[in-house]
Amino acid sequence: MTAPQPGASPAPSASGSAAPAPGASAAPAPGASAAPTPIPQKPYDFNSNTSGKGVIGTVRLELGKRTFKAKHDGKSNFILYVNTPVPNAGPEVAFSYIGAGEWTWSYQVQTAGDYTLDLKAADGQWSVHVE
Repeated sequence: MTAPQPGASPAPSASGSAAPAPGASAAPAPGASAAPTPIPQKPYDFNSNTSGKGVIGTVRLELGKRTFKAKHDGKSNFILYVNTPVPNAGPEVAFSYIGAGEWTWSYQVQTAGDYTLDLKAADGQWSVHVE
């Protein structure tokens, strides 16, 4: 048996495929793709000193896990929907609580885009932070 020459192709393995050269990384399988890298998210803040309802703003969400934090000082319902940019998709209910409190909601963004925040009910001071 002869020693391999520098620069020569590796010898086929028992399965018939060539073994990778020492120190070389294996190529990804055909059709495989790397997981998307989350993009840093710009934080958004919304707040009001009064009760109310309606669209409070639009946030640009990038792929990855995003955190919504809310605070409500009222005594009745606090309900916030997040409308996705996906056609024909219904809204996500981020918060639906009765009374005062502070809450956190985690959301895995699978479609980057503009998301509308729709406050359905609040009877006191409130704030929403998105990161």
